[in-house]
Amino acid sequence: MPTEIGSQHAIKRAGQNGRPQFAGELFRMAFWGVCGALAVGAAVMIHNAPQVGAAAAGQRAAEIADENRAYCEKWGMPAGTRAHVRCTLDLDEIRARQSQRLAVGAQGLL
Repeated sequence: MPTEIGSQHAIKRAGQNGRPQFAGELFRMAFWGVCGALAVGAAVMIHNAPQVGAAAAGQRAAEIADENRAYCEKWGMPAGTRAHVRCTLDLDEIRARQSQRLAVGAQGLL
């Protein structure tokens, strides 16, 4: 019997001062609200990732093409000429070898 009286007494004390309980519930609701918002944000980012990646790759390709054109024209090979095409292909080879070197170096770090 003493345990029943003690547990009823504890229930009454918790009910008499509801502020800590209310604050805990408010915190719990806010926490789950933030978790839900983060989950929705992550889902949107995952859904848009392919489009963002494609746009970034397109922009990078355009920047490289502009750099190639400027570099080859700087050395007297105007766009549209055979020399310009060879120059651009050479630059592409240099970039590919550099990317490969960076990838091999990164493997050593991981």
